[in-house]
Amino acid sequence: MDSNNIFTVTGDTENYRRTIKNEVNLDELKSENIIADEDYKNLSGIYKSNRIKCWGFQDNRSKQNWEKMSSGDLCLMYRDKKIVMAGFITYKFESVEVAEYIWKPSDSPFKFIFCLKEVSILNLPSKEILVEEFGYESPSIRGALRLADNRRENLMKEYGTLENFKREIERMNEQYDGEEYPIDDPPDQIDVGEKNKDDEIDISIDDDSKVKEVVNDIKDYIAAMGFTYPEGLIENFYLSLKSRSFVLLAGISGTGKTQLVKQFANAIGCTRENGRFKLVSVRPDWSDTSDLLGYTNIKQEFQKGPVIDIIKKAVSEAENYDQGKMKPYIVCLDEMNLARVEYYFSDFLSVMETREFQSEKIVTDELMSTGDFGGDEMARQEFAGLYLPDNLYIVGTVNMDETTHPFSKKVLDRANTIEFNRIDLMNYSELATDNSPDQVTVDNSFLSTEYLKLIGTLPRNEELVEKTTSELQEINDILAQANLHVGYRVRDEINFYIIYNERFNLLEYEEAFDYQILQKILPKIQGSSRQLKDILVELYEFIAGGEFTREQGDLSSNMRSHLRKNEDEISYNKSAKKIVDMMTRYEQDGFTAYWL
Repeated sequence: MDSNNIFTVTGDTENYRRTIKNEVNLDELKSENIIADEDYKNLSGIYKSNRIKCWGFQDNRSKQNWEKMSSGDLCLMYRDKKIVMAGFITYKFESVEVAEYIWKPSDSPFKFIFCLKEVSILNLPSKEILVEEFGYESPSIRGALRLADNRRENLMKEYGTLENFKREIERMNEQYDGEEYPIDDPPDQIDVGEKNKDDEIDISIDDDSKVKEVVNDIKDYIAAMGFTYPEGLIENFYLSLKSRSFVLLAGISGTGKTQLVKQFANAIGCTRENGRFKLVSVRPDWSDTSDLLGYTNIKQEFQKGPVIDIIKKAVSEAENYDQGKMKPYIVCLDEMNLARVEYYFSDFLSVMETREFQSEKIVTDELMSTGDFGGDEMARQEFAGLYLPDNLYIVGTVNMDETTHPFSKKVLDRANTIEFNRIDLMNYSELATDNSPDQVTVDNSFLSTEYLKLIGTLPRNEELVEKTTSELQEINDILAQANLHVGYRVRDEINFYIIYNERFNLLEYEEAFDYQILQKILPKIQGSSRQLKDILVELYEFIAGGEFTREQGDLSSNMRSHLRKNEDEISYNKSAKKIVDMMTRYEQDGFTAYWL
């Protein structure tokens, strides 16, 4: 063997049947004039029978792993929480023609092909390999992964060679007695005529290709209910929920914040009628967590709070179903900052930070313990031990005016804050008239995060993480002058947002990063110091270009003029506009904040 890398790829039942369980006839490819002469010659030298087993990638980020593959590398295939194949890589080549001939038709066909030998057909729970051997947090993967060097080195210390490790996998597989991976027995050779032209590819990107379609269906549902939002906002809201299960919608009253939450929830089947959506109106006198969860009265009777029942229902479902069957639950805290969020929501914020993977699911510390119910034994049995399950999502709507309370950094660090201030009163001509739009059927995997720590995104997303984090570091260096820089939590969640965006192909990279500057960085900036003014100028120069000095006088006017002249060339346009607005307020009032 020439190499010792380990790759894990995702499989597709039909394509697996075609080219892994069965073989591709090289002579057939040659007779059809599909394969290049050089590839045919090389493969014929490796495979004396002129029959090969092979796999491939689309022209997406998985290509980067294809480029790293070498002869002798071990490849494992994952599907439906099973490892279904292990084999050694022998040869790789690029050919859309071969891919279209041997695999299912697709608008995005395979292109980058690699061939295998010593292939073992397996039926082993993926936890045995991904968690127990590789040390991943989750037994699930998407796309193609190359095992990190440190993880591979640990394996080699234990097994010595990839051959020994493969034999151990085969031994574990023999000991496992479970349901066989579903493969129908096919003809011995590939028959192009049996391909279904309506089949959709489900490989490398797994179900990721369907996410954009679902998001578009949600947008159609919301429009059909009579609500319109700026382009990109629904995608941004979805990515924010996917990155972190706590999102804030802020802005002036009447801009559709509450309706966005309600209609988004209804679109994915979370309704008041089925108990999976709860709208809670926050009261100004709320002062601690008991106002949300409940309290024990003077008679030692537990009085339920407005969210405890939906939390209980979400927990019950999370403990009884896997991600493929579990349904999401959404709580909307309406006018969340009528009371001080840090008072009544503090326990929730703290418990959110205890999230960890256990048995393939995310769990947290308890929200309520046995001592919270006084003498009410029935309530103790019903509610003690509740936590924040990974199928529960909390969205707060907030109005920023003189009747409400500002947010602390503790709250802002833990949420994406989406602002609703720029509205178009003339935007009514596109409202749909269909009053009975179809809901979208999704399970919790549509919203649940797969990452809790940045290391969990590597190595598959290493280049994207490096790109995002390097830009964030430059911004952080500017913010550090006034001790406004962000920490690891914000870094990680910005990267999660960007990674999901690229996987699902929802927004351009620049638009996605623009949203994250706007929602995770700028809300932290407020005050009246002269240093704050300098920071706004430096941030604008970094984001939008140009050079501005104090000697120019009215900086906000100069920045706004620069923005108008160069708007089409500024990648982070939304953030640039917000910085100009914040500078304008500073020069007018001697104080500025994100909330105008």
